[in-house]
Amino acid sequence: MTLHVLPGPDGPNPWPPGPPHPCDPIAWFRSGTNQPGEIQGLASVGCDVGVCATRLSALGEAALVQLRDEPEQPWVFVDSGAFTEKRTGKEPNWERVLGLYERLAPVLRSRLYLVVPDKVGDQDATIERLQRYAPRLLQLRNDYLVRLLVPMQKGPHSWRTYVGAVLDTLGDGDWIPALPCKAAAFTAADVEQFMLDVHPRQVHLLGKGRRSRDVRAYLDALLAWRPEPVHLYCPACQVTMDSCWLAANAQRARYLGRWTGARDKARLELGPAATKPEVDRLAARYAWPTMVTLPELQALETERARTGATDCLGVYASCRPTYSVGRSMEVSLP
Repeated sequence: MTLHVLPGPDGPNPWPPGPPHPCDPIAWFRSGTNQPGEIQGLASVGCDVGVCATRLSALGEAALVQLRDEPEQPWVFVDSGAFTEKRTGKEPNWERVLGLYERLAPVLRSRLYLVVPDKVGDQDATIERLQRYAPRLLQLRNDYLVRLLVPMQKGPHSWRTYVGAVLDTLGDGDWIPALPCKAAAFTAADVEQFMLDVHPRQVHLLGKGRRSRDVRAYLDALLAWRPEPVHLYCPACQVTMDSCWLAANAQRARYLGRWTGARDKARLELGPAATKPEVDRLAARYAWPTMVTLPELQALETERARTGATDCLGVYASCRPTYSVGRSMEVSLP
């Protein structure tokens, strides 16, 4: 077996140079980390974790529960798995998804970001599913302060109508518009128009990572509308994002992915008797310089401190979301 030397902190894909962007994320979730060793390894090196509800095993769920005592206090993103419906034609088992949400919420509380039931690319079906499960979702939000991510589907209805329907269902409280950037994707121009129409104080970019090639165009688009500052240190929209870092770096055919190389090195050190979780935990430490650089960690900590999100009591502690449509908003629906 060849021992591959991994790039260091100054290797490929560094945090973009120059001054911080006004919309630098307060959290970048490495989604698709559904195995217990991956979850534990990423959390141990300070990465926010992302999983898929329909692909998470019982052991993976147990690893998430153990993050309650993780010194790094990682935030956790759980995708509902709605994206699988386009491929299989079958609606996800929402009872299973909501059951997972209800088991994790009492443990992770405000560190937990949950994608609500939706249908990719279908506004009407998304609103119907949201209305169907709203009582359970609202209970999670009210009892445990979890973050509800509501996908903003493109379709025949205007944003005034669509966001108004969400407001009628979930109220004017703490839910976050989630902009799809992978399936039925928003372009940067779509993001700009959404900001001008809706005026959110916080958004989540679904499927967009901090190192995506076009991420700066999306962050620039978020500046199309700036809220009146709640205080001096909250000059722009707050942003979270998720991307499948592991899947993007688990290559071997065309080139050696960073995660694959890290696992090769960990397996070589631990020997043939090592279990997959043991290999994954050590691989996360070997891959750490390519998963998150010191400037990235510093930027995330700076952004969380700037927006008042460091206490894990909520991004909303200093900057509650408001919208330009809805009952208590700047422009009322007819």
